[in-house]
Amino acid sequence: MLIFPLNYGIAAYLFIQMGAYRGGENNFSVIGLASKPLHVYGMPGFECEWIPRDSTLRPGVGNDGSGGELVLHAHHGAGGARELERIVALTEKENAYNHIVYTAAPPFDYLYCGSSLYGNLSPQRMREWMAYHAKFFGPRYHFVFHDAGGVHSE
Repeated sequence: MLIFPLNYGIAAYLFIQMGAYRGGENNFSVIGLASKPLHVYGMPGFECEWIPRDSTLRPGVGNDGSGGELVLHAHHGAGGARELERIVALTEKENAYNHIVYTAAPPFDYLYCGSSLYGNLSPQRMREWMAYHAKFFGPRYHFVFHDAGGVHSE
């Protein structure tokens, strides 16, 4: 008979980045997954820093078109420990920033972002649904769908 010793503890990542985007001239969003017990009991901390591509520029948020990186600094907070993790959340190339995107009126009055489509959905039914809602929403609308294998090929 084999007897294995019992070990206790947790093995979890502090943060797993899924994506990041610029949400405005001076704000960003970083999306990811985290361990709930680690966040409930460990009290981690997160700080973002914009690092300009040109090191002679003063730190800002890259709205001068120079490009740079958004870095997420994460630390385990349990017991006052400051074990830092450095995560490059977003890299913006030079001249990629366009202030008009964030200051102009939105191009759509309605944006529908649906959940992933699973199952056995009829493409004809999807076309009917979109045609009805396009007429209902008016000329300034946009639909976003994710076909997760639920709409059959015809």
